[in-house]
Amino acid sequence: MKAPIHPKKALPALIALCSVHSPHTVPLLRAAYEGVISLVTVLSGQTVHLAELDRARLPSITLLGDDQEAGVPDGPGVWPQYKALARWAQFTVINTADGDMQDYVYMVHIACEVRKLLVVETTTERMEEWNAAVSKAGGAS
Repeated sequence: MKAPIHPKKALPALIALCSVHSPHTVPLLRAAYEGVISLVTVLSGQTVHLAELDRARLPSITLLGDDQEAGVPDGPGVWPQYKALARWAQFTVINTADGDMQDYVYMVHIACEVRKLLVVETTTERMEEWNAAVSKAGGAS
């Protein structure tokens, strides 16, 4: 299943929902809504068209959500495209901060500087595994 680039018309409802359930992500959603960044959220097992990411005229953030609150995160093995995304990105942030909103504000700033940012949301237990996987794939973090 392909992960969609978030369309602008869907973002106000998503911002309202995330304000309640995951407020730390609101800075990313607002930046996408305001046309500052392009945002793609990739769930476990999904892929994204890399050509679409390259066509984005805006700085891009691709977010891999491997921080499942219910249960154990999957780790790199269930992400069929993580190697390609790590090589696509100019920089990768592996975030284990348990939803600190300021981290997401910084991510918008980083994306504006590097243009192509991969963000992996994971747990402390999976951080080293993700670091090693991104490094082995040739990504910068």
